[in-house]
Amino acid sequence: MISAARQRVLSGTIVRNVVNKSRSYSSQPPKQTVSLQNIETRWKTLAPAERTAITKQLEEAQLGDWKALSVEEKKAAYYIAFGSHGAREPVTKPGHASKVLAGVLTVLTVSSGLMYATRANGKKSLTVVMSTYIFNDVTILSYFFFFEK
Repeated sequence: MISAARQRVLSGTIVRNVVNKSRSYSSQPPKQTVSLQNIETRWKTLAPAERTAITKQLEEAQLGDWKALSVEEKKAAYYIAFGSHGAREPVTKPGHASKVLAGVLTVLTVSSGLMYATRANGKKSLTVVMSTYIFNDVTILSYFFFFEK
């Protein structure tokens, strides 16, 4: 048998353990709301942890009534879902089309100048010779081009 003193000690520890287990200490810090103003301009400079915090905050806010969302929350949610960041960021920057056009025109001008310089040395005429061959009821046409001075 267990002595009365030992039984009191054991019952006290059991009660103490049950009380301690029923208490719950939150390991999560209290929720902090992140400012959503001008999220379009600040998104690239935010740390990845802040980005995920904002995304989770907006996801939780969208689970409720959408009419209760503020205008800033709606704008931020739209930008995060459909904005030009990450994979949706444009590949070309403003002014890229004019640079491409200038490059194409430069190449065409240089190649036209080289062609004119090579053709200016002498007048050349083009002679075309056409031959027809028939093999086993199959007609083969061949064309030969010759440049002559």
